[in-house]
Amino acid sequence: MRGRVPFLALGVLFAMLFFLRNAELAKSAVLLGLRRAALGVLPAVFPFLALSDLLVAAGGLPRVASAWLSFLFRLPSAAGAAILLGWICGFPVGAVYAAKETERGNLTPEEGGRAVAAASVPSPAFLIGVVGNGIFQSAATGVVLWLFCLLSATIVCAGAGIGRKRPAKIPEKPIPSAAEPFFSALTRSVGNAAGIALNLCAFLAFFTVLTAAVQAVLAKFGAPTPLGAAAAALLELSGGVCSAAALPARWALPFCAAACGWAGFSVHLQIFSVCGRMRLRHKNYLFAKVVQAALCFAFAEVWQLLR
Repeated sequence: MRGRVPFLALGVLFAMLFFLRNAELAKSAVLLGLRRAALGVLPAVFPFLALSDLLVAAGGLPRVASAWLSFLFRLPSAAGAAILLGWICGFPVGAVYAAKETERGNLTPEEGGRAVAAASVPSPAFLIGVVGNGIFQSAATGVVLWLFCLLSATIVCAGAGIGRKRPAKIPEKPIPSAAEPFFSALTRSVGNAAGIALNLCAFLAFFTVLTAAVQAVLAKFGAPTPLGAAAAALLELSGGVCSAAALPARWALPFCAAACGWAGFSVHLQIFSVCGRMRLRHKNYLFAKVVQAALCFAFAEVWQLLR
C-alpha cells in the first residue's frame, strides 16, 4: 500500500491541476451532475429511501412476499425482502435494507453481501423513463432492460448459493417491544433518507466531473467515441447510458444493458458508504457486478437477434 501512495498522490495532484486549468469544464460538469440528481435520481429514489427505513422500524416487509426469493437464493427471508425492495425501488434502497437487517443480526455479513449484490439494480422508473423513453423512445425497451438486470442478478446470486445449505429457520430478531412512536420513526426515517440522498448527489456530481475530465483527455488524444462511452459507463451510470446515443445503433442496446448491469463506480461507492458497518466484501460485490454486466450484454445480443 505504501508503494502506491506516491502514485495516488500524483494522480490526485494531476486532477487538481487539470480542473484548475479547465475550471469551466468542472463547473458545467458539476451542474450537469446536480441536474441529473435533482431531475432523475432523487425523485425516483428519495421516497423509497424514507419508506424503506420506516418499513424496517415497523418490523420489515411481510416475509411471505419474498419467501420465493429466499428459497431460490438459499438466503434468510430478511435477505429476500431486501432483494425484492431493491428490484422494485432501485439502488441503494435494497442495500440500505440489507445493511440494516445485517446490523440487527438477522443476516450474516456474507448473506448480507450476497443480498446487496443481487438487490443493487437500477430502478424501473430510471430504466423506463430515462433509458427507454429518453434514449430508445420505447418504454418497452426500458422494461426489457430491467428484466435483463433482474435475470442477471438472479443467476449470479443463485449461482453463489449452489452447494450451500439452506439457512436454518432461526427466529429473526424483532423490533424491541418498546417500539419507537410512529411520528418519531417517521421523522428519523426522513432525516436518514435526506442524509443518504445528499450522499447520492455528492457522488453523482463528483463522478460526473471525473467522467467529463476522462472524456476530455481521451478526445484530446483522438480516442474513438466508443472508448469515451465505455469510460463514462465504467464511472457513472446515467452518463454512461446517455453516451449510448453516440454509438452505432447496432451496439446501443447491448452497451446500455451492460452499463445497467455494471451500474458504475459512482453507484458502487454509494453502496459501500451505506454498507460500511456490515463489513461488505468489496471484491465479491464487484465481481458479481462484472458478471451481471456480461450477462446483460449477452441477453441484449440474443434479444436483438431474435427481434
